Amino acid sequence: MINTIEKHPGYTLLVVALSVMTATWALLTFVLEDNKINFYKAQVESINAENSSYKARIDFLQKENDKIIETNKIYFEQISKDPNSIVFLQKKLGDLTNENISLKNKNSTTSNTDKISSKQHDKFDENIDIRRGEAYYSKETEAIIGLNDIDLDRNASINLKLPNQSEKTLKVKAGKSFNYTFGQKNYKLIIKNLNFYTNTLTVLIKEE
Repeated sequence: MINTIEKHPGYTLLVVALSVMTATWALLTFVLEDNKINFYKAQVESINAENSSYKARIDFLQKENDKIIETNKIYFEQISKDPNSIVFLQKKLGDLTNENISLKNKNSTTSNTDKISSKQHDKFDENIDIRRGEAYYSKETEAIIGLNDIDLDRNASINLKLPNQSEKTLKVKAGKSFNYTFGQKNYKLIIKNLNFYTNTLTVLIKEE
């Protein structure tokens, strides 16, 4: 009976159909899984490509920003040498201010003895303008401050040496203050003003 069924043409067709269906299902499953893997790989590659693109843009913008800052510095240095420019006039004004302060200091030094003795009871107070590449030494308090540079963000790079303290190189903004003691007196050094165009730093040293 079994041999009869196996020899029947319908049985053979059934076996062939089942084999084809099994093979088709296996192939379809393989293709679908492979497509899914390829799809995820494509997504990962796309994300990586976008990240690389963003990083390249950020690097480019950073380089452009550095170029702009450098160009601005060169531009301001050039126009500061033009006698007709506002920057030059501001620098000239700063020079005249320094000369005026120097003359005032000389006049105060050459004052008569009575005026000096009367001022001895007043608290010490002095304003100083310091240009880039220069330093100031306070004979009264032995504080030393030098100006290295002023950047576009109005940060001043300074060297500072206060009595009984180690020398420091700092970046400061206008309004920054430092307290110190000298000769049993308390003093405060204040960064009053930063002028980027004239590269000038104004400092106040006062007795507390």
